[in-house]
Amino acid sequence: MLEKGQILEKGEQRDELAKELPADIAELVKKPQYAHYLQIRLTVPIEDTDGEFIRIAVQVETTGGSVSDRRILPLRRPEARMNRGSLRVLTIGIAPYQNLPKLQFADLDAQDLGLAFKAQDRVDGLYIGADVTFVTNADATLARIREALDQFTRNVRPGDTLILSVSGHGLKRGDATYFAPVRCDPENVEGTGLPWNEVLAKLEEARKTARAVWVLADCCRAAPGLRRDVTAATSRDLKRGVEEGGNLIICTASSGDTPSYESEDLKHGIFTAAWLEALNGEAPSLVYQDVARGKVLTLSGLQFAVDSAVIRLARAAGVRQRVEFPRLEGSFSPSLPVFVPVARE
Repeated sequence: MLEKGQILEKGEQRDELAKELPADIAELVKKPQYAHYLQIRLTVPIEDTDGEFIRIAVQVETTGGSVSDRRILPLRRPEARMNRGSLRVLTIGIAPYQNLPKLQFADLDAQDLGLAFKAQDRVDGLYIGADVTFVTNADATLARIREALDQFTRNVRPGDTLILSVSGHGLKRGDATYFAPVRCDPENVEGTGLPWNEVLAKLEEARKTARAVWVLADCCRAAPGLRRDVTAATSRDLKRGVEEGGNLIICTASSGDTPSYESEDLKHGIFTAAWLEALNGEAPSLVYQDVARGKVLTLSGLQFAVDSAVIRLARAAGVRQRVEFPRLEGSFSPSLPVFVPVARE
């Protein structure tokens, strides 16, 4: 490497230097109109999620204002595809509860959100594939949900991203929190509810191998008529005991002790509608970043899009709701691409 450059004056010198260089550069060195040679080494950061084929544009400008031709350097990284990992999704949504207040659109939340994540399985996507499992309504028994969770967290590979989406009722009795399956009985929540710490234990194990494990929890719903010692779960209950800044990311539909809501106009929970906006490319353009593959939704863009949409959609529905994202700066860069926006067909 010639750090200060080299003046090319004599033909012999040019020929000797040309022998050490790649053929295309050697031909330039031999041409008399080029009088100076300087080899520069630069380090260009490339995200692990970038694709197998990378193109870098290079153009040089001297202090005197001369500008070189623009050259494209193609790079190939055959290992990049495996580094990206797969997207594994389990969506659970229950509307027609048997013993709890019925919900209107929780099943549609699970269905449409799952389809939006399935659309990430594309050639120009950030994942090598997207495997989505749907568990809704009558199928969402305690036994079936446990079986689906076992399959969801089994054989996780390095680089995989897991997303668990739950839309339904969350309950609390004493210090214990439960997600309510379709036949959950509030008179026997210990025997018919799914303990939330059981869910977190499976996800904690999966996160040791996975790149990231997301939980999208819309189960802080108002549930009037419960017995006195059973209450609706809150965001604090769902996040209790989970390390902030790790790769187990719990994003709740509402913050603090406030409930989450559905919208008759949107035919979805407000939280799900905000996620669908971002994933379907319908959020404000500023949240998407232009890269070589097209537009991507970065982590910071996703947080802004979902947070602002929940506030806006809640206001339109005449309620107050605010999403709660955990702090992620310890484990992930804000500029990390997480999804490719896919327009609805």
